[in-house]
Amino acid sequence: MTQSEKALNIFVIAHLGQLRQSETLIKRKNIRDCKLLILFTGANLIMPSVIEELADRDLFAGIEFIELPKSPDKINYHTARAIEHSYKDFLDRHGDIKEIFFSSFSGHYAIFLRLCEEKDVKKSLIEEGTGTYKPVTETDALQNFSFMKSAKESFKNSLGKNKLILFIYEFFILLPYDYYLFWRKLYFSEYVQSKLIARSKSATNALLTRHKKFNKLYAAFPNAIKEAFECNEIEEFCAYTEPTHTFEETEAAISLERDITEKDFIYASQRYPVPDHITAAILADCFERLLRRNPESVIFIKFHPKEQEPIREAYFSEIEKRQIGRRVFVVNDNTIPVETIIYHKKPKKLLAMTSSSLVYAPKAFKDIECVSLADYVIAACERRRLPEKNYAVIREHARILTLFPHVKKFEAESACI
Repeated sequence: MTQSEKALNIFVIAHLGQLRQSETLIKRKNIRDCKLLILFTGANLIMPSVIEELADRDLFAGIEFIELPKSPDKINYHTARAIEHSYKDFLDRHGDIKEIFFSSFSGHYAIFLRLCEEKDVKKSLIEEGTGTYKPVTETDALQNFSFMKSAKESFKNSLGKNKLILFIYEFFILLPYDYYLFWRKLYFSEYVQSKLIARSKSATNALLTRHKKFNKLYAAFPNAIKEAFECNEIEEFCAYTEPTHTFEETEAAISLERDITEKDFIYASQRYPVPDHITAAILADCFERLLRRNPESVIFIKFHPKEQEPIREAYFSEIEKRQIGRRVFVVNDNTIPVETIIYHKKPKKLLAMTSSSLVYAPKAFKDIECVSLADYVIAACERRRLPEKNYAVIREHARILTLFPHVKKFEAESACI
């Protein structure tokens, strides 16, 4: 069999994090004859080029692309059918597939996986992050949509806009058009579209589900995930055990003012729909409590790469109000992974609301103490009577953390943290 005729191992990815996971697995397991399949949409035409440029050509015999419709996970029958055709075409063109490695199992990926199952193609799942453990904390794998909610949304965006001003004009011209808009928006609502998808006889209906059957699953915590999937084999695997930067690079990325020591804390910041000034006030209050209990420690804030200047300014403002600025520093390079900093610098504790780094940090340094501030933040939001929608995602992500005993909860009155 020639090189071009060899059965291929396909790695399906859409972003750089998945590339890193895939390349790490290939190197550790010495997987040969690999091909990279990059998924992208018209919303981000730069990312596939970046991935192609950064991919290790020594690991992949080739790279292929599939452009998906924008918002590929949107509940839309026509979009789902188009995605199914793209994936089916790929499989039909590749009769030489040995195995396909996925990093996700829901939404449009579930369509791809269903097609693989129908063609009896071997498929494996590589844990992408804590989201892989989400099915363990949720019982319903099928998305359900409310007719009343869809009807209300359709009404609000059509008939509900009619104010009955200039009655005759509106009655004979606008009202019929509003009725047309109502029925059109109702047809394209999640409720109606989900019904069309569910009734499909093809793999399109997989869009509403999570795919659970895999030949093999690679996960950092096999015992925590084994009940959520039907697998022939689960193997322990974690890409975060190896640093992405050298010690010298990490040193340069931290701070010009102070180095991280074994007595210090790192706070891994995240974006949530809680207003910036409220987030900053709650966490600055938490920092003040921690620093009061740990007089020899300082806190390093590692901002998320997507956090903009307003949230930083809000933090600095609240920190100055509490006069703790001399004991709170910022990691200069916010693109360096927290796990890499922990691997090299070995701080005392890692703090975060629900960051996945809380889960994986011990893989980089087994003695790190991981503390979630989620419950503290949620309680503070409730006291301020913020709308539930502002912190609902924090609560959802916090449920996943309960699967990992090493992640402790911050107690405001506890003397042990």
